[in-house]
Amino acid sequence: MFALIFLFLLLTICSAEVVMLNDLNFEHDTQAATGSTTGNWAVFFCQGSVCRSEIVENLDALSNDDELAEAGVIVSSLHMSSSPETSRRFDMPSTPSKLIFLKQGVYHKYSGSLTSFDDVKAFLLEGHSHSPAVRTPKPPSHLLFGYRDFEHLLSDMHRLNADYGALINVACVAMGIFFMAIVTWVLVAFGEGGGEGKKHR
Repeated sequence: MFALIFLFLLLTICSAEVVMLNDLNFEHDTQAATGSTTGNWAVFFCQGSVCRSEIVENLDALSNDDELAEAGVIVSSLHMSSSPETSRRFDMPSTPSKLIFLKQGVYHKYSGSLTSFDDVKAFLLEGHSHSPAVRTPKPPSHLLFGYRDFEHLLSDMHRLNADYGALINVACVAMGIFFMAIVTWVLVAFGEGGGEGKKHR
């Protein structure tokens, strides 16, 4: 009995505010690929100014709704521009906003108005059962994340070279001249010292 009460309080606490998700914490928090064992997740994919619109006010209200909390629904938000891997994983189009509901290893896409509190709430409670259930895709491997990070690094280096290539070349030439001047000075200094030593002998 105590365990059930603790679980209910935990879910209530988790539902008290909109959870911010991203590429790094999405799978850890939602456990989407293993059956959403941490709860049923309403994930709002947003982009640009929509992330700060009246839709967000609806999300705040949904996250504090008692019925949704009792149903174990956790309301969350994900910025697509800063989480490209998760957006591609769920085949999110470049539209300003989209809502999916993760439940027991599948997800349902919401096609109604995100500005309607009652419609979204009805979808999360029961309406999702009338929409197609899509099996949750597996997350990208850590190796893939590392490879893409390396690709991004190379891309940044190429862009830096394209933008500041001439300046970088001038800096390299200046450093080369400076280095050669130091080497020449050292050789001359030691050469003169060696010559004076021979004269004293």
